[in-house]
Amino acid sequence: MKCFLSGVAGAEDYYCNKLYLHLLTKSEEAKHVMLTPCEVAVKIALPSVRAMVATELMNRHSLNQAEVAKLLGVSQPAVSLYRQKLRGNSINLDGDSEITALVTKHAEFLVNGNPSYMDKLSSFCEICRTIRSKGYLCSIHKAFDPTVDIESCDFCKTGDALACP
Repeated sequence: MKCFLSGVAGAEDYYCNKLYLHLLTKSEEAKHVMLTPCEVAVKIALPSVRAMVATELMNRHSLNQAEVAKLLGVSQPAVSLYRQKLRGNSINLDGDSEITALVTKHAEFLVNGNPSYMDKLSSFCEICRTIRSKGYLCSIHKAFDPTVDIESCDFCKTGDALACP
């Protein structure tokens, strides 16, 4: 099987070694598969943000892996993989102070009180919207879908595209 990122310099070595990426079969290579920015966010940003939130909950709030798993709605083994940096390591967002602040806010939001589903969704979506608006997923989107023109695309930076729940 051939990695579908083989046409993007350096992407094949990095991205195709991740367990969650689908390797295309020959019949799939023949047809173009469009991915939306949200699909890229689900594959790349969501696990990375969950890993950041898990780390925040364990380090700053002294929760154990089982407690973190319950708050995040994932399994304890998933939290263990986040902690070991074996999952959620596709994109490093630790250097962005705005995203780190949003992750800290989200973790505190989860720990302090009983937020509704919509409140949790809104808080998490705010982090994702910020990641998208800063362009962190553009080159990755290009790696997934070589037809994307990242030089002229501003979809994730416009107000309408950011109007998630």
